[in-house]
Amino acid sequence: MTLTVKDEKYYNWKDLVAKAASTVSKEFYEVAAEDLYQDLWVYVYAECPEFPDEYAFLRLLRAGLRSAWEYRRQTLHLSAQYTYRVADVKKLTRAYYSIDLIAQPVRTDLQPVGGRDVGSPDSDFEERVAVKLDIEYALEALSSGDRRIVEKAYREGVRLNQTERKRLQRAIERMADVLNFYRAAD
Repeated sequence: MTLTVKDEKYYNWKDLVAKAASTVSKEFYEVAAEDLYQDLWVYVYAECPEFPDEYAFLRLLRAGLRSAWEYRRQTLHLSAQYTYRVADVKKLTRAYYSIDLIAQPVRTDLQPVGGRDVGSPDSDFEERVAVKLDIEYALEALSSGDRRIVEKAYREGVRLNQTERKRLQRAIERMADVLNFYRAAD
C-alpha cells in the first residue's frame, strides 16, 4: 500500500526537514535520523507557516537539537557510559594539545580546610585524567597519517588546505566512533 500525501505544507517543507534531521543525527550518534525526522514534522505542523522562509532551516536545526538533547538526556539517564559528539571530540582534542589537562599546581604549605586538603588537586582531577586517557586512546586508533593531520592542526596550529580539512574531519569523526564504541575497563 502506498501512502499519498496531498498536503501542500508537506511538499514545501519535506527537503528541509530531511536535511535538518540528517545534519543533527550526525552529531548525535545515539539518535536515529528517523526519530528526529518525525519530531521535526510535529514541530513543522505545530509551529511553522505554510511556506519556509530564509530562517526555516535554522529553526529546524534548533528544534532538532532540542529533540536530540532530550533523547541524549534519556539515554544517559539509562546508561553509565558517556557519548561523545564530534564537536566534543574537536574541543577536547584542541584542549589536549593546547594545555596539559593533568598539570595542576599543588601547594604543600597550606592547611586542610573543612576536611579537604587544599593542597591536593581539585575535585575534577580524575575527570581530567579520564578525558586525557580517552583522547590518547582515540588517537592511538587512528592511522599514522590521520594522527599526523590531527597533530598538524591542533599541536602545530598549521592552517590546513581544503583536502587536509576534510581528512581532519574524517579523523575526528573516527575518534568519536572509537570513543563511543563500548570498551570494557582495561
